[in-house]
Amino acid sequence: MLNYLMKRLIGSVGTLLGLSVIVYVALSTIPGSVIGSILGAEGSNSPEVVEQLRIEFGLDRPWHEQFLGWLSRVLVGDIGTSWVSGESVAAMIGQRLALTAQVAVMALLVSVSLALGLGVLAAAWQNRWPDHLVRGLALVGDPRVVAEFQFLRVDSSVWICFLL
Repeated sequence: MLNYLMKRLIGSVGTLLGLSVIVYVALSTIPGSVIGSILGAEGSNSPEVVEQLRIEFGLDRPWHEQFLGWLSRVLVGDIGTSWVSGESVAAMIGQRLALTAQVAVMALLVSVSLALGLGVLAAAWQNRWPDHLVRGLALVGDPRVVAEFQFLRVDSSVWICFLL
């Protein structure tokens, strides 16, 4: 069991690292500039001010150097300062964490209550219409099934085009 958990932990670290690289690259390639957002859209900002801010924020370095600098800071617990408000990101997350946890717990309670109630209903009326309704609702909530239905819809429309 411990061996399995270690494999899963190592795999999740690799997944998190890979996803953070993908998100970082995606965000660095989108059009626009954080500096433009900070300075505003007046258009009266001199190139010297823009260049000074690029150097101050480290945006003059290649993306991989920026990413490694960010990753080294995150690993020691420094998740940075908001460029918009100037406030610590950790403090901003801390302010909103209690409400987020409350919403998550309430969603968990509602979903477990519904699942237990509908499961009892399906068991009491096994192989009759309430059971079939509950099983159908369970299928609709499964994202894999929704994706398969979308694929079937596209696949059937392609076949219809070939048949016509």
